[in-house]
Amino acid sequence: MERQLTALSVILSIQFYWGSCQVEVHQDTSVVTLEGQSSRIFCRYQALVLSSLHWFREPPGQSPASLLMPYQDENIAQGGNFTAQLFPDKKLSYLHISNSTLGDAASSFCAVETQ
Repeated sequence: MERQLTALSVILSIQFYWGSCQVEVHQDTSVVTLEGQSSRIFCRYQALVLSSLHWFREPPGQSPASLLMPYQDENIAQGGNFTAQLFPDKKLSYLHISNSTLGDAASSFCAVETQ
């Protein structure tokens, strides 16, 4: 029996204002995946200078925890069945979940750090 997993992107649109610096982050609103299948969550951002991009997960009833941080020089990070890739020229990142399990069900979101 296949079970349905739901990974919610909890941040639909965030705008940060710090002095004259402005950052916008946009994500998919939700992704639903069946157990054993793969899915991707996209994160688009607008920032003049990107310092880093972080992916976080928040399983039901738990606090958010850092998942992956793709580095600009390598543009990819992997851990378990998660892969994060960064495309600085397109101001885009995605979180790929392969061969999903029930333990992967969580709210996932990205955060952008600027200089």
